[in-house]
Amino acid sequence: HRGPCIVKPVDGSGSAGVKIVADAAAMLDWAAHERVDCDAQPRLVVEEFVDAPLLSVDGLVADGRLLVAMVSTYTETCYASLASLVPHGVLQLDPRDPRAKAALGYVDRLLSAMPCPHAPPRFPAALFEHGDRGLLLCEIACRTGGGRIRDIARMTLGVDLDQWAALGQSGTDPARLLPAPRRSTRLMGDVLFPNPGRTLFCAPAHSP
Repeated sequence: HRGPCIVKPVDGSGSAGVKIVADAAAMLDWAAHERVDCDAQPRLVVEEFVDAPLLSVDGLVADGRLLVAMVSTYTETCYASLASLVPHGVLQLDPRDPRAKAALGYVDRLLSAMPCPHAPPRFPAALFEHGDRGLLLCEIACRTGGGRIRDIARMTLGVDLDQWAALGQSGTDPARLLPAPRRSTRLMGDVLFPNPGRTLFCAPAHSP
């Protein structure tokens, strides 16, 4: 890939330690100045840089079948939040939103193509909304999503992702005992504030 790339830690989170390089020449320049010990394991990965908004799909899956899921949109990418010290929010989308339907369809096809255990693992999947290329997979993991995704799922869908993942791993049949997800009249969100070592703002006396 000859265009912009990112270099990031294999086991990082929230875009911490991410470096954007413009092209192959910039990559060589970065490598020369970074002075990575050739005898050490730097534990870095290089990926294509995609400049696009993000969607998050969080839920439970078993045997490649999507059991329950919800879709949220990022107000900022993790990288932009760190670079500009701006809040990073995750806002749940209405299930009828076309973006939510497209994201659920994408993840459903992705999960059906991946190896998947019978026990219901919970997952977060991050998707780029690219203007020209459509939905692109950023990442998918076997854990509960960051922020307060567990609380959002519990309050809006009536499903505790961590509880059901633990029950599934203990042998509980998810198809028999998983409560039917409900369509909530509420949509939830979560916001994370970067820590710049200074006061970001003072809380108002009243917030609508």
